[in-house]
Amino acid sequence: GEIPSVASQLKNLGYETFSIHPYRANGWNRNKVYEYFGFDTSYFKESFTGAPILREYTTDLATYQKIVDIYTAKTPGQPMFVFDVTMQNHSSYSKEYDNFTPDVEVLGSNGSAKLLERYLSLIKVSDEAFSQLVGYFSQVDEPTVILMFGDHQPSVEQEFLDMAYGVSEDGMTMEQYMDKFKVPFVIWANYPLTGEQPGITSLNFLAQYVLRDAGIRTSAFGSYLWDFMKTI
Repeated sequence: GEIPSVASQLKNLGYETFSIHPYRANGWNRNKVYEYFGFDTSYFKESFTGAPILREYTTDLATYQKIVDIYTAKTPGQPMFVFDVTMQNHSSYSKEYDNFTPDVEVLGSNGSAKLLERYLSLIKVSDEAFSQLVGYFSQVDEPTVILMFGDHQPSVEQEFLDMAYGVSEDGMTMEQYMDKFKVPFVIWANYPLTGEQPGITSLNFLAQYVLRDAGIRTSAFGSYLWDFMKTI
């Protein structure tokens, strides 16, 4: 049989399901894929006409406001699931823009950290936006879980990546090289989380932690993933 996506699984439990991606609908065939995944409503670039732009991309905060708008428009008590793929910090970081002035400085770089400084400045804006999202849902009565994760590490000057890793790229062991594919994530809720905390894991398994934190019974495939995760 078919392996259910998290969206379709939640839809079957009565959730309204939404996807957000403030860019082209046909990128990676998202307009078709999100429908196959079980999203009732998808918001793409056209839904963000007039929204704030940083460099050439819709801001994270604009997508978070869309989440708040969806929440306030729904019937109280109606469960909802939103998958938001943001664009604000998309590479590259080599161009200069009139609407973006980096305000994070790498001390001692002597002008050699332009890419890194732009990336870190964008991440700072993301942090501020995420704080507003969490602040809003910390005040609502309905139980809410937020998972934030990154899709890959940034492409900045290799010199500073070597400093971050503590080893040059050409001198890495395989274990050190695999660190290049680690990204941070956070699971937050407006109620105490008592379930098992994930350590280093995979996006393949991360949803199972969130479902458990939300008190939602997973699918048979989800149970298989959980057992497989424990095995490896």
